[in-house]
Amino acid sequence: MKRTASLGFSLLLIWAMAIPSFAQATTPDGLYTLFYNEKDPAKKTALGEQFINNADPAFKSSQYLPYIFQTVFNSYVGGNNLAKAMETADKLGTLVPNADNKLKMFVYGSTMALAYQANNAAKTVEYGDKLLALDPSNINALMFIPTALVGNLPTAAPAKEAALNKAQEYSKKLLEQPKPMGVSDADWSSIRAQAFFTVGFVQLSKSQYPEAIAAFEESLKLNKKDDQAHYQLGLAYANQLPDLQKQVLAAYDKENAAKSARADQIQIDELAATRSALNDDFRMKRDLAIDSFARAVAIGGPIKDAARQQLDRLWKQKNDNSTEGLEAFIAAKKAELGD
Repeated sequence: MKRTASLGFSLLLIWAMAIPSFAQATTPDGLYTLFYNEKDPAKKTALGEQFINNADPAFKSSQYLPYIFQTVFNSYVGGNNLAKAMETADKLGTLVPNADNKLKMFVYGSTMALAYQANNAAKTVEYGDKLLALDPSNINALMFIPTALVGNLPTAAPAKEAALNKAQEYSKKLLEQPKPMGVSDADWSSIRAQAFFTVGFVQLSKSQYPEAIAAFEESLKLNKKDDQAHYQLGLAYANQLPDLQKQVLAAYDKENAAKSARADQIQIDELAATRSALNDDFRMKRDLAIDSFARAVAIGGPIKDAARQQLDRLWKQKNDNSTEGLEAFIAAKKAELGD
């Protein structure tokens, strides 16, 4: 299951850290002078690489080392060079022994975002966790990590469960955070919708249907046109139907057995009431599943075909194997969703 989180505001937060100005700085270091005065970006990066890779203690203790490292790293980020950015980030502790947390957070956050855009889940999680170790409430990491995990789940059961639990934990923590300053209400709603979706997805995978339904409904309050959320909500209802159907049939058998045995009428009435309540619950959940799948089909996103298969099956089950009226029903749901 692939989903793309809204990146606009989070990348803005990452790139917002300004590089300090050294316009008035002077240094006897000839390489720094060459680096500072060089205007050609490629040559400037090459000079910077010479500086940060020099193991001489004079270079490693230089006050300009963090600035030059960040400038070189920025050249990789700006060029979308994920491989070079990750290689440099991996060596941050060696290249810049005196790196402060501000520089570390910038490097980890930037690399995490690049890895996420490249669909590299492992590196997204690795650098996201490093970022959270320094800033446990970092919105970017709490958003990117769960989405990367859910979109690239391991096949082995223990690893899959661990990934799902981690995604849920981080999403719940994100939902506890206040809206950051400078973030629009629309962006924040989109991010919270994604977090609710992830929580619901994990709960659905654990067959925690009432909890999953509640989470998907919260997600859809924030983004009513999320076809994936409608589809998953439909599954949360539909997955309950087989067991409910068995309960209804079992209730019918008990009621009929009581009637055949000429049981007390009070007992028969109680069994009938139980059977009726179960049947009503089955029909209600089937209708809610149909409604959710129809909305996913009406939106017409990537999940449309899968939703249509589920919708056709349940519609025929309800309507004596007929699809009459189904297209009109989908059209009505599309109208409800609006433009």
